[in-house]
Amino acid sequence: MCNFFRLIPTQYTNEFFKEGSIRLTNVKKWRMDENKAIEDKKEGYFNNQIIDSDTGAKLILNNVDNPNNEIIGNFYGMSFTTEINVGTCVDFAFDGFLVQNIEYFAQLINIKVPCYSAFELAKCNYVKGGLYQRQDSFKKNGMISEQGTLLIGNGIFQIAMNNQNDIRHLFTKDILYSDQHEYRIIWQTEKDFGDYLYLKCPELRQLCHRITGINNF
Repeated sequence: MCNFFRLIPTQYTNEFFKEGSIRLTNVKKWRMDENKAIEDKKEGYFNNQIIDSDTGAKLILNNVDNPNNEIIGNFYGMSFTTEINVGTCVDFAFDGFLVQNIEYFAQLINIKVPCYSAFELAKCNYVKGGLYQRQDSFKKNGMISEQGTLLIGNGIFQIAMNNQNDIRHLFTKDILYSDQHEYRIIWQTEKDFGDYLYLKCPELRQLCHRITGINNF
């Protein structure tokens, strides 16, 4: 298992080790973060294109109820890096902590989060353009595809609906950010809490070791 580093300003690191305070960020906030290293205007959007796994044929899905191809729901996240380097220290902070058991760390937070479903923990997928696209079989979804030919059946609308609610969109990043080696924990909450969701989880501290990023080179 690799190391997971949470790099945050000293103020928030102090609050975490003093009283177990943590802050989850609304995915939409990442689109306009004041820190340009974090800001990503594509966060929460996706390329609503299906590539047929059988023939390679491509189809652009248009959903009139969601024309911007935005994942639907209230999502809050926490980011980690698995590699501390000059770039991550300059971009994020020179302080933070090392998490010794990331799965248990996420589970303890999950108890405190008002959520519909379990959290997702995953490594970010870095692709050119930064937009998730789905690969599926047209045949399994009521469509027939031959090379260069596409006959659409009744499965098309359901694929579009499933695509807009696929949480994997929230782990897709532009390849320009690949040096950040980012992992994320994402929660879907029962309502919108604004830009941030503040929680206190003092039990998390037993899983963490304080670091100063620049000292880890």
